[in-house]
Amino acid sequence: MAELPPYPDVRPALERAQAHGLHVTLLTNGGAKATRKAFDRANLAGLIERVISADEIEHYKPSREVYLHAARALGARPQSCVLVTAHAWDARGALAAGLGVAFVQRQEAMTADLANDLVASRPSLEALFADLEQVTEVRRTA
Repeated sequence: MAELPPYPDVRPALERAQAHGLHVTLLTNGGAKATRKAFDRANLAGLIERVISADEIEHYKPSREVYLHAARALGARPQSCVLVTAHAWDARGALAAGLGVAFVQRQEAMTADLANDLVASRPSLEALFADLEQVTEVRRTA
């Protein structure tokens, strides 16, 4: 899996996020070292602020404990975090922990029961991050 190239929209989305002050952290069920290596290999590591692994607490996504751990590790309230995912199971876990969820429409469809709970849902990561910029801007001015 670490050998697969990233989707073409990943680099522009991460660059856009960085330019607009969005903090991007990876939350993985895999090991932090392997995840960093994959992003290094894809020449994307400089666009990621941090990697948090479920290994740190010996629970795995979609356990709500993993998402709560990530928020604590970032020194943030769960409500101020948004998980970006392409998996409904991941969205369920994050929502159960009180995080916002943004869904990138890759190969898995979002289920109807979760659709109304999303912060945003778009077919590309770049479009999704553009929506997140707007949400963040509203929160900054409120």
